[in-house]
Amino acid sequence: MLKLGLIVLASATVCFGQSLFGDKCTLWPIRGPEVSANKDCSYGNVWWDYPSGNLSVKFEQNGPSTSFEVCLSSEGAAYLIDGIYDESNGANVPIPTEGSPSCVNSVDGKVILCFRASDTLYYMALMPYKISHS
Repeated sequence: MLKLGLIVLASATVCFGQSLFGDKCTLWPIRGPEVSANKDCSYGNVWWDYPSGNLSVKFEQNGPSTSFEVCLSSEGAAYLIDGIYDESNGANVPIPTEGSPSCVNSVDGKVILCFRASDTLYYMALMPYKISHS
């Protein structure tokens, strides 16, 4: 059964100060189950149309000694995801809730998150992210 996740998008919806459409920091996994964030981005969105299976998202900064943190916000439709696994640290990540973002620290200059889609087919899942350097 197809359920539509309702997200109200005004003409200039902003998450972490970034436009949802037409920017290099919005990640659209249209060529397979893996996507990498642009190293120049400090915030953006993971926009997953008709999420199914798993999606791997790689965040990497310049140099393996670069320490940073990736935080996911609940401002989108992250609640449509059944689980998040931090492949870099080998741990489950809580799904972000209102007022409580989920953050993970880099290992060797990267963070790899695996998002598990719900068994219910939704139109889209949206997960805003923000990268902070240590």
